[in-house]
Amino acid sequence: MIYRTILVPANITLRKLHVTLLWAMGWQGGHLHEFIINDMHYGEPDPDYPEHDLKNEQRVRLEKALGGAHTFDYLYDYGDAWWHRVTLLERTQFEGPLDSPWCLDGANACPPEDVGGIPGYEDCPLCRFYLLRVSFDQGVRFPQSHLTVHPLGSTFVRCLGDFLPAVV
Repeated sequence: MIYRTILVPANITLRKLHVTLLWAMGWQGGHLHEFIINDMHYGEPDPDYPEHDLKNEQRVRLEKALGGAHTFDYLYDYGDAWWHRVTLLERTQFEGPLDSPWCLDGANACPPEDVGGIPGYEDCPLCRFYLLRVSFDQGVRFPQSHLTVHPLGSTFVRCLGDFLPAVV
């Protein structure tokens, strides 16, 4: 299970919440997204593909959109279709300034961008690997050629970047 626990101000705009979710999940952005809160759809309208039921998220505040709801859906990347269920854990008073959201907890990394959704992730041979703990004896020196062990070399790094499935 992939999750993040994030503290955000109640008056955060949905646009800023979208950016917060991107950063917390480790994605770069660049894909369409949508919030579905109380049967209302919010996002960034695309003039080339107008959707009559999509409301502009730019100035909508989370507290107003939520009303009394405790859960809502967030869709990131229409092509890969990464659906998220967002749950309000608690409404609390916060003493002091909250200049930016805080990620308080989480587990597991998100799949890489543009991997092809769940089917692409399941079929991606580069996404199936072991997470190993490696330690080096400082007295041992390895030639540079020994450090490049993956046959795909930089292709692997370009495809996955810093992706490690069990690391936040």
